Amino acid sequence: MIGVILLIGVMGAGSSGSGASQAVETVNEINQMRAGVKILGYSHDFAGINNDVMEVGGVMPQELIAGAVGAGNDVDAWGGSAGVGDYCYGYANTPCYEMWFFNVPRAACVALASQVAIPAEMAPLVGYAIDISGVGYGQAGQPLTPTQAAAACVGNNDLAWFFND
Repeated sequence: MIGVILLIGVMGAGSSGSGASQAVETVNEINQMRAGVKILGYSHDFAGINNDVMEVGGVMPQELIAGAVGAGNDVDAWGGSAGVGDYCYGYANTPCYEMWFFNVPRAACVALASQVAIPAEMAPLVGYAIDISGVGYGQAGQPLTPTQAAAACVGNNDLAWFFND
């Protein structure tokens, strides 16, 4: 009986939801959302793109939608806000949009920051690869190295990227 309890405990610890396995799904969601922006016809003017539009247009990943379609209440795997907005903080009149995932645990943050980067063509405007809890890290066009990501990701993190494609 004790062996069964230990086995269940080990199995449960491996599926805590805080690690890199959910980061893989999030990378897929990021790619789906970027493709969705294009499917909806946004290219050099992203005015009006938001979670509501993505949901009603059928391009928001279903697993992110919490509540009624069109309400814009999208939640990531860790219970934080997830979404797309037509704004690029501090970059007025810049054709770009932001994508974010909030409340991301450290292991998943490291995995995401070392896989997804702001595109290189955004370097003159943004310059960094990822915004982690309000601070820019790395260089646009290049994801962080795992070492850089581990240093930048502490506790739960709010991740944001800016895209113009």
